[in-house]
Amino acid sequence: MGLAQFTAKAVGGKVTFNLPVIGSAQYRLGIYDLAGKKVYEHVSMGQKEISVSKALKNGVYIAKFVQGAQANAVRFSVMN
Repeated sequence: MGLAQFTAKAVGGKVTFNLPVIGSAQYRLGIYDLAGKKVYEHVSMGQKEISVSKALKNGVYIAKFVQGAQANAVRFSVMN
C-alpha cells in the first residue's frame, strides 16, 4: 500500500494541509521557519485535512507530519 501524499497550500493567509493519516492514531503537525523555530503545532487523530489560519509572516516554512514511525516533511511559501 502506498503512502498518501502530504501537501500544503497557502492562500489568503490560510494554509491547508492534506495529511497522510493512517487510521485513527494520533499525529502531530509542526510548522517551522527556516531557522528551525517551531511557529505552530497541531495534535489530532484521524483528521486528513486541516487549515491553519495562524498569521504567518511572508516567507518559506517547513511542515513536519509525524504519526507513529512515519514522518514526512513539506516546504511551502506564504506570500500575503
